[in-house]
Amino acid sequence: MVLCGKVNKQLVTNIQLAGGLAVGLSGCDGKLIEVEPINEDMFGYVGEPTSINSSLLNSILDQEMIPVIAPIGINRLGLHYNVNADSAAGAIAKAMQADQLVFVTDVDGILKDGECLQAITAEEIETLIMDGVIYGGMIPKVKAALASLSDVDSVMIMNGKNTTVKEDGSIKGTVITKSPVQFHV
Repeated sequence: MVLCGKVNKQLVTNIQLAGGLAVGLSGCDGKLIEVEPINEDMFGYVGEPTSINSSLLNSILDQEMIPVIAPIGINRLGLHYNVNADSAAGAIAKAMQADQLVFVTDVDGILKDGECLQAITAEEIETLIMDGVIYGGMIPKVKAALASLSDVDSVMIMNGKNTTVKEDGSIKGTVITKSPVQFHV
């Protein structure tokens, strides 16, 4: 109720106040996010996306509207499931064949020794997880990023509360790619 009602509608309103045209949805609308339960005995109604209704999203985008999607999915029996927002975003990005996926969070990106890493590869992420540099809530986010990289060119993790625009016009954050990227400084 909170995600689909209050939070979703506030985001839609904020986008429209900023000049965009948005429509609020949940993953249940039009079977936008179909799911399979992860482990009902252990987690209750938590699901993993299995299918995305990309034609519904394309219809909305064709109308030049911004879809704001609450991460609630539906299974084949019509039951509703909570979905990790990063997993939902990754599944949607893959289905829409997006060039880039951006995860907006409350940190500048992947931090190492207190500094935000500008770019990192999938292989380097696994090492940083094993070394304990990436931990806690950042692990599901980077795992969703890694899962998306099979169909998305890059994933960026950035701070939505304190967006820093660098001198070259780029936004501060960490870009995750399959292989190393050369940045021109």
